Amino acid sequence: MKRKGIFARTEPVSSTDTLLFRFVCIFLSLALLFCGCAPITADPATTPTSSATETDPDTPSQDPLVILKQWLKKDCSFTLSYLYMNLAINGLSQETTQVFAADGCWSFQNQRKIWDHTANYESEENAEFYYRYEDSQLICYSIINGNVQQRAVLNKADQTAMNDSKAYMIGVPGLLPDYLQDLSVTQTDDAAVFTYTLPVEKILADSTLLAAYIQNVFALSNYEYKPEDQLLIGCTFETDPETFQPKSLSFDFSQLKPYVLTNGAQSGEFALDADFMTMVYTFEYNLPSTIAIPENLIP
Repeated sequence: MKRKGIFARTEPVSSTDTLLFRFVCIFLSLALLFCGCAPITADPATTPTSSATETDPDTPSQDPLVILKQWLKKDCSFTLSYLYMNLAINGLSQETTQVFAADGCWSFQNQRKIWDHTANYESEENAEFYYRYEDSQLICYSIINGNVQQRAVLNKADQTAMNDSKAYMIGVPGLLPDYLQDLSVTQTDDAAVFTYTLPVEKILADSTLLAAYIQNVFALSNYEYKPEDQLLIGCTFETDPETFQPKSLSFDFSQLKPYVLTNGAQSGEFALDADFMTMVYTFEYNLPSTIAIPENLIP
């Protein structure tokens, strides 16, 4: 059976091990896109630092969605956490932390796990990336799974690719795409809360981190999406009640769960009062002055 998206195949996989190998190869390629290619900023010596305390004065819009999109174009630190756990069968998880500094340096730490109990398979990757300018060159120091540390000079093509990937991980195309629907904004004393939905069919045609997560879930669950299912992902974006500065973004996969979680896993969620499909972003716009690179990462 032919499978949609990046997991497309025209013939059946011969064994569970082959399926896992194929899945891991694709998953690690996504790691290079969304982890190694962390956000890039222009040389701070030639580009003014964006403001983190006010909306863009060049665009005095009063539309809350427009203001929120303006915030997502500014420098920030963030954390990302996601989980898929088909109880007693398989799953994946990721924990990511990026700290961005006012001088243009940043760090990016990532922990990713994949497991399949039916095949007695488990994989874990721990990676650290540190970026800074040295004599107007952007340098990346990195170490993965405690192996030999690396130092790389990033050229203009690398920086362009990283800028492109940034938008689909933490920017407007990735978090507030044009195909969002059912938008509403609720104002309270503590937060302005944006709620909206994203059609799964539109997500799968996109190149976002959310799309990668969903397609990996489909690969683990052997589910092939059908457009007639018309499934939606719910989104809750909490922001500052006055400035609309982002605080957190969470996704609701309730409509997807019956298709990708077994009955046992869904019963386990209820019994344990747990959520086996989650993705959450948190944002921080108070930036440190710089990022120190650990001495053990400098070759």
